[in-house]
Amino acid sequence: MTLNKRQQFEVADVIKLVDTSKYSYHQQKIIKDITECRTEALGKNANPCSVDGCDNYSISYNSCRNRSCPKCGWKKQQDWIMKIAVNILPCKHFHAVFTIPHEFNNIFLYNKSVFSALLFKASSQAILDTIKMKWNAKGGYTSVLHTWGSNLSIHPHVHMIVPAGGFCYDTGKWVGFKKDFLVHKKALSLRFRNIFMKKIKKLIRKGKLIIPSCHGYLNNDASLLDFFEKPHSKKWNCHIQKTFGGETQVIKYLGRYIHRMAISNSRIKNIDIEKEEITFIYKDYKNKNFNAVAKLSVVDFLRRFMHHSCDKGFQRVRHGGIYANAVKKENVFKARLKVYGEWCKPVCVLKEVYKIEESVYKILASNSICECCAGEVVLDSA
Repeated sequence: MTLNKRQQFEVADVIKLVDTSKYSYHQQKIIKDITECRTEALGKNANPCSVDGCDNYSISYNSCRNRSCPKCGWKKQQDWIMKIAVNILPCKHFHAVFTIPHEFNNIFLYNKSVFSALLFKASSQAILDTIKMKWNAKGGYTSVLHTWGSNLSIHPHVHMIVPAGGFCYDTGKWVGFKKDFLVHKKALSLRFRNIFMKKIKKLIRKGKLIIPSCHGYLNNDASLLDFFEKPHSKKWNCHIQKTFGGETQVIKYLGRYIHRMAISNSRIKNIDIEKEEITFIYKDYKNKNFNAVAKLSVVDFLRRFMHHSCDKGFQRVRHGGIYANAVKKENVFKARLKVYGEWCKPVCVLKEVYKIEESVYKILASNSICECCAGEVVLDSA
């Protein structure tokens, strides 16, 4: 009998060392799912070897399928990447990143759904308005929300894939943007900042923001408006550049964060039970150290980890413009007909999809091999 493999250190091991009674009901549900994932609590399956005479069988435990679990979502992640890659427009794409000043982080923590929705709206409007003004065309985007830095710090930002083409407002025909850049990042930052500030002021006047105790001095609309106006004069960090590695490389990058959250178990290097400390690696971009080591108490680690859990039902991926779900299939058909003269899938995209399918097949096949006789195991797992 063989059991399914487990990492030496996991987020679930950290949770067992912390009192989680003060977390919200939704967060406690996430914590429960992570600790029970691929354990006997969720049930198990016995997978016998298909070779006659071999009595070995492997035990596979069921997964929790929670989108915040570091052990779940890999197959869904690969399916999402293939789905987006196959239905991509036949043109170059730009990779845009929209961030907000760190002064807003504490307000963000208490208003995650409101702030996240605002980030999506402001960034999408900035891109679509820019394309309309500069190219007189209707553009599109696929955007993904990230709320964390590599060291689990609060860093809300939106990654966006923007096609270098659109449909002309006057003629309705496909227009390709022939320049290597869509818009200067300073102009885009200014537009994004103005739209964001305009919308945040509306939320303040409607009283839809929850103010944390650390900002108790912001007890009226005037003080709130002053607080948000201070970073208004700063340069907001928005970046946009063409995808040097191809469109599918950016899709793969974004796909890593779709069905998982904040940190993978492989980055956890040690858990000291006596000192109640955890050691993990992260990317220190400032010092260009991509294997920096961080030590945190287990309480602080779990607090940071749970900061990035989404509210129930909140979608971290948005599509809009010509990439909107309702019209995307038709627009891709029109664009490919214009570019290739027929409806066909680009060879570069098919190659990437084939690589993903091949890697998925190899991993699934490796998990279905008997360790005793190297025969095929009959899988029947949830």
